[in-house]
Amino acid sequence: MNRLYKLFYFFAGILLVNTVYAQTPVLSYTTPQNFAIGKSISPIKITNTGPQIPEGFYAQGSGIAGNGSYGYFDSKTSYMASFANPVGITMDSYGNIFVADANNNAIRKIEPDGSTSTLAGGNGAGNTDGTGKAAKFNYPTGVAAGSDGNVYVADFGNNSIRKITPEGVVTTVTKSGLNLPYGLTVGANLDIIVADTYSNSIKRVTQEGE
Repeated sequence: MNRLYKLFYFFAGILLVNTVYAQTPVLSYTTPQNFAIGKSISPIKITNTGPQIPEGFYAQGSGIAGNGSYGYFDSKTSYMASFANPVGITMDSYGNIFVADANNNAIRKIEPDGSTSTLAGGNGAGNTDGTGKAAKFNYPTGVAAGSDGNVYVADFGNNSIRKITPEGVVTTVTKSGLNLPYGLTVGANLDIIVADTYSNSIKRVTQEGE
């Protein structure tokens, strides 16, 4: 038995000696950075003079989109975007991700390449149908992509279900019979199934708003 232990430690030692551990990249960027009020901020160029950063790892973060800070910023660069309390999320058949960005009162769209834009809302809290930023939500929490290409939203603070077309046109499906709807999904027949939080029930809403 002692001989087996000795052999085990011998081979383990060989493996440890020949193990190559990942080395820390050496990152640097120009300082100081000067920013002008009212003008767009360009991404900071980061230079690596050390070992290569592993493929698939962002120096600024490792998520699909967002820099981890609380804010509201659309960007074609995934790690430059920012969100404020994103609550609900869904994906359509094309790989686009839609986010209920609750504190920004916005529905955000993340494309497969990581670019982030606002599909609708984002111009303060309210209850207004319209196109793009002309529409207003009040703490949207749930989103679901329907097979019809539209995105459906549980507009928590407005006690309503909203519909957004691919062009960003927002209409209200229903605003009656709900008490703080939080999450939702869309069935094959396009009926909307809603978690009606303060009613402690699950409700079905038709396209006609019934």
